[in-house]
Amino acid sequence: MVDVAASVWRDFVIDGVPSSGSWAPRKADIRAWGTWVETSSFVNVKDFGAVGDGVADDTAAIQAAVNAAGAQKRGLYAPGGTYNHSEITLPQRPTRIVGDGPSKTVFVNTVAGGNAFKFIATGGNRDPDDFALIKSVQFADLSIMKNTADGGIGIWVEWVKNDTNNQVYFSADNVQVYCDKGTSWSFTKGIYLKNCNGSSWNNVVVKGDNSESASASANPYTMTHAIHFDQDTVGLTTGNINHYITNITTGASGYGLRVDGWYEGFFITNSSFVQHWKGVSNSGSAALNSVFNLVNCHMDCRVYPLEFTSTFKLHVVNCDLFKNGTGAGFAGDTAKLFDCMHASFIGCTFSTGDTTLPIGINANSGCFRMTVVGNNFQSCSNGVVLNCTTNGALVQGNIFYNCSVGVLLFTGTADNRIGLNAYNGTFTARISNLSSGYNHITPFKYTVQATVNFASALATQTVTFAVPAGIFVATPIFATLTPAFNSGFYPVIVYDSTASSPTSLVFVVREYQAATIAAGNYVFCATAESFS
Repeated sequence: MVDVAASVWRDFVIDGVPSSGSWAPRKADIRAWGTWVETSSFVNVKDFGAVGDGVADDTAAIQAAVNAAGAQKRGLYAPGGTYNHSEITLPQRPTRIVGDGPSKTVFVNTVAGGNAFKFIATGGNRDPDDFALIKSVQFADLSIMKNTADGGIGIWVEWVKNDTNNQVYFSADNVQVYCDKGTSWSFTKGIYLKNCNGSSWNNVVVKGDNSESASASANPYTMTHAIHFDQDTVGLTTGNINHYITNITTGASGYGLRVDGWYEGFFITNSSFVQHWKGVSNSGSAALNSVFNLVNCHMDCRVYPLEFTSTFKLHVVNCDLFKNGTGAGFAGDTAKLFDCMHASFIGCTFSTGDTTLPIGINANSGCFRMTVVGNNFQSCSNGVVLNCTTNGALVQGNIFYNCSVGVLLFTGTADNRIGLNAYNGTFTARISNLSSGYNHITPFKYTVQATVNFASALATQTVTFAVPAGIFVATPIFATLTPAFNSGFYPVIVYDSTASSPTSLVFVVREYQAATIAAGNYVFCATAESFS
């Protein structure tokens, strides 16, 4: 909000500092400029009788101011204060509502089950007087709070489907939607957008009742959705695109951010989704949701921090995904993918406080061409589970720590590429291949060099190399023994897998050109390979 006229260039207007120099502004001009800005851009709710003392019902004054702002094509300004109100209906015009900051301008909905602000477009999404403008809705520098019984929606905005253009329909900047800390009353949904073609978010907080997180239920939250993108699907011909979301925090609700319908182009950065049943989730659509980007985000959720369906080009980069729910009803995975194509997970951490050890990334048979590179998986039953039957995943450069199985290739899985990964801590298998299909797998290798002494000349010598405990969980399926050059020594070497074990490699050595192998010291290098 611009400064009011009385505070513009305070030195001149109030403190009386004299102007000097030929280019110095004149006081009268400054006052006129401030008044023009103030009166031409915004309608002030207090000019319509709003009190903002947290006691008076300001509904009628706010509604009158909103109507006037729409008719005059101006924004609505609410100075610092607490404005009690019931549902406010926004006009069929572009609407902008601003305050003096979330801690100063607070709108309090005082009706049980009531909505705070509601807009439903009629007759199309364009301004009736200007075809180039749309009925956009913008909120900035304010808070919206629930104070009397649960229910209702903080911001409810709907547009007409299939009537789209390249303008931003909704924006929220420095906005908070939450429950009354004193009473714990919560909205059913924080922000609900339907048929929204384009949105911009920055510094937004949406939270339900934090005290509900103490419940033993998997989804105990009164607020079902912190942020909900929805869409009419009957007769749908056009998707909704371009949603730029940065620096948002959601908490204490069923879903952190939920997308239902045909949406394309979500760019979510530097955001946190904490204390949810499911963090970021979509239901998918027949048209495929396209381009979901999550960068530098934190998700701490009870069942599914991340859940995507029928999504094309999901990119998750430098994110922290934590599943914290455990016990009956909390079954879930850190990231669950259904029928997703070209998904990428790069530089992320997957961890859990669930004692049942969920899966890090669980991709069903409808997922294709996935990339999993440079991630850290901690305490998962399986780090990555792949069910891809063709055009599968690339998995390499990851760290699997205390994961029972690093990578599980499920029955029927084919055409996956499992490169070099690190497997630390306690595990039962690095790679578990249950598939009869063709997969490209780089086995784990262990190499050791040692000098071996043959005490006497024999036709057959046995060479045994000790392997530190924990390197292999099962006897290596393949091993080689290579001697250093020794003039006149031409060995034939066989790996004895039956005599070997996870901690011991046994080789049988025979001389090719002589009856015996001479006594003495020989230098050998042993290499063993295993998928587990």
